[in-house]
Amino acid sequence: MQAGKAPQDAEVIRSQSAAAALARQRQALARQPWVSYALVLLNVGLWLATLASGAAVLQAPADKMLSWGGNAASEVQRGEWWRLLTAVFLHSGLMHLGMNMSGLLCTGPTVERVYGSRRFLLLYLGAGLAGSAMSLHFSAQSGTAVGASGAVFGVAGALLVAALRHRRYLPTMLSVYTLAGVGLLLLDALLRGLFSERVDNAAHIGGLLTGCMLALILPERISGRHGVNEARLRTMAAAVAALALTTMLALGAPPAAVDMRNVFLAGAAMEKALRDLNMNMARMALEERAAQAGRLSQPLRDERRRRVYAPAFRNIGSDLATIHLQQGDARGPLLRDLRLMAALMEELSAMQSAFSVGNARPALADPARQAEIIGQVRQVQERILAWRDGARQGK
Repeated sequence: MQAGKAPQDAEVIRSQSAAAALARQRQALARQPWVSYALVLLNVGLWLATLASGAAVLQAPADKMLSWGGNAASEVQRGEWWRLLTAVFLHSGLMHLGMNMSGLLCTGPTVERVYGSRRFLLLYLGAGLAGSAMSLHFSAQSGTAVGASGAVFGVAGALLVAALRHRRYLPTMLSVYTLAGVGLLLLDALLRGLFSERVDNAAHIGGLLTGCMLALILPERISGRHGVNEARLRTMAAAVAALALTTMLALGAPPAAVDMRNVFLAGAAMEKALRDLNMNMARMALEERAAQAGRLSQPLRDERRRRVYAPAFRNIGSDLATIHLQQGDARGPLLRDLRLMAALMEELSAMQSAFSVGNARPALADPARQAEIIGQVRQVQERILAWRDGARQGK
């Protein structure tokens, strides 16, 4: 009897050792998930920086997001691949930022404790990059895509995988309620994306699937099944898989439907042309009033009209002629009106005059054409004003 107790004692010792090892591993999971918090701070910090540069609190202009590194197929296909990463850390508004950071804080710390800080960062960045690459096929084709939602969906997907695969090691952290809650949140976000053009569902789905894939490859810390060498190989395999998937998705994207750089450059050039038109017309009106009040001689005013303002309007017309919009661009009528106004004002400014005796107001050589031009300019101004009002209202 006594001889048979040794194997039993050894088995008890091994069992106790295994239990102690598992307890130590679970204790390790309670370490501070510093990467999750650092990512939140980085995203918030960059959003504040965009605010300081002139972005709006609720909705930043798309051109501002593009200048800060937003994701656009036209720019990535020019070779600016870094946009796939920078776009992950940009947000277009306070609500956009708040929703993504709330999702990251709800899921990130648990996933970071399961996989470790470095592997969690790999998972986050891999899902974000793949989400950006997937967006090149959809939202980024004709817009500027930004946001951490692809990465956050990837983290949520990893949480689901961890809960399903390693649930016996995490009976309290990943309960049925956690699975159901995360699942419902993901489903709700995806469904809302189907009914809103502003939601980049492609990035969501790409990030979610990539996060699930990486969670299946990466070694977790809680089961103790992976040795050091196996863990290192699995981590390298996950990094290669994320990079390969991102590259494949990005290279497979169709040519950009909209050249976003040209869109914003054209918009800026049209805004400048409109400002220059208004400025020169306002100065002409001021000089006209000054001449009528006797503060400026009529001959000098007439000379400035032909030698200063006619060339100025000609230059504005030349600048407008270099602007090329893509077929179907809603700003086409506005560009045509701006070109017409520049041509009309150049013609009006260049008209010859005939002076009577003294400082009398000169008469233009073709008063009928003068009246016609003034009527056309007023009509064009009304159309431009109506267009700008409609654009502000989102029509």
